Amino acid sequence: MSNTTTRTGQAAAAAVMILALAACGTMPTNPPDAKAPTKPTVPADSANAPAPTSTTPSLTPPTYPTGKAGIPRGPLPNPARVNGQDPDAVVVAALTVMYAMDTAIDTTPHDATVRAAPYLTPAYADQLKDHQPAMAPGAQWQTWTAHHAYTTATITPAEDPGRPSDTPTTAYRQYTITTTAHGDDGYTDPAGPTGTAFVELTRTDGGPWRVATVQVR
Repeated sequence: MSNTTTRTGQAAAAAVMILALAACGTMPTNPPDAKAPTKPTVPADSANAPAPTSTTPSLTPPTYPTGKAGIPRGPLPNPARVNGQDPDAVVVAALTVMYAMDTAIDTTPHDATVRAAPYLTPAYADQLKDHQPAMAPGAQWQTWTAHHAYTTATITPAEDPGRPSDTPTTAYRQYTITTTAHGDDGYTDPAGPTGTAFVELTRTDGGPWRVATVQVR
């Protein structure tokens, strides 16, 4: 295998890992090679002098404003009618809501993600809510906004022969996602976000299934 092929494979693997970390809200705020500022050395004869003031800038990124309350357009599952005892039904409902974006009420795709809270574990719902975007969405979102568009998602099962067997309290599922945007003016964009979602669900004995993690690749 050539060095070029090896470097290409490593770069692809790194990209997948970054997507997984971002989906779970665990993307580090500092670059891996960032070093903590060293403490200035104070001469022995200046022990009573005022402590030096740190000039290290804050590395905490700003957050982008959230959208406004409202119900997105397009077909959505009814939480009261989703069978919580069926892990597949819960996954499909959660992913459908996560990818149901509406530029009339949302400022970023993140607003759609947090609406899936009824199908998530409380811990995962809080994690997603706290993972606020630090910048505005890209050109595609701006185009959708210009057309006053909303999105619908198609969620289909993906074969996973190596999937662990379900236990009474843990289940794993794999689904593919395709997204289409629809504008008020007849605009359609079938090239919305796509990917394969690797989902872990948990529950207490006999309780409803809830999504504990989603990694999209």
